[in-house]
Amino acid sequence: MSNLAFAIALVLGAALLALWLDARFPRPGLTLQRIVGHMIAAVALVHLIPAAAGSPAAAFAAVFGIALPALTYLCLTAVWFVRVTQRALGSSAG
Repeated sequence: MSNLAFAIALVLGAALLALWLDARFPRPGLTLQRIVGHMIAAVALVHLIPAAAGSPAAAFAAVFGIALPALTYLCLTAVWFVRVTQRALGSSAG
């Protein structure tokens, strides 16, 4: 598997995990200000992902211990943002 294919699979997996987390543990009281705070924290976590690791074990730990949770958190805040935006626009989908 190429690096690009793995990166795409990782982000899609994180997005699916975020959708599952949102469905399983809904957060009805989120405001736009709190979501922006979560988004800033998620982007900061994504910036902590190391570019390279020395050993295969370190690379595995970086991908599944740092990158996947950070990307899942980022996708989850995006889901929350969409839900709050839909509510603010008066959509019945949220």
